[in-house]
Amino acid sequence: MYIADAADITAVTLAATGDFVCTSIAPSGQFEEIEFKSQQCQISETMEKNEFGNSMNTIEIEADVTKFDKTQRRAFDEINKKCNLVGVAYLYDGRFMLIGVDNNLGVDGVKFESTGFEQTHERGIEGGNYAILRFQAMQTEPMYEYDGSGDSATTAAQKVTWLAG
Repeated sequence: MYIADAADITAVTLAATGDFVCTSIAPSGQFEEIEFKSQQCQISETMEKNEFGNSMNTIEIEADVTKFDKTQRRAFDEINKKCNLVGVAYLYDGRFMLIGVDNNLGVDGVKFESTGFEQTHERGIEGGNYAILRFQAMQTEPMYEYDGSGDSATTAAQKVTWLAG
């Protein structure tokens, strides 16, 4: 998963087709990378109408990070200080999903933040630190798929390079 401060995103291009596709992301720096083992992250979306009849999509992310070392902790501490985030989740099926941006609210209008973490020391046979990181976003549309076509990043490796710098 790749996370950046929403204030550091200078532009996002969403496809006009209504297919929920993001073609380009322009960060002023690079995204912080949160690494976890394959299939150790869960993303759930719940779309509901509020009392005013407006649709709200709650996106919850829970990532299990083994060997939560100093580098991972520093990255998470930096992320945790931010009030509004933009994230890109690299899913098991090869898709990159944009979180924290939608067509109605843009980048600044979506609330996406860290909601905390749990940390355990010396867990199981792997040893080392183990953490469960939690994030939540509230937006008005489903997540957009980042295809990278506007960034000349159409393969998974190119997208990772574009996001992580």
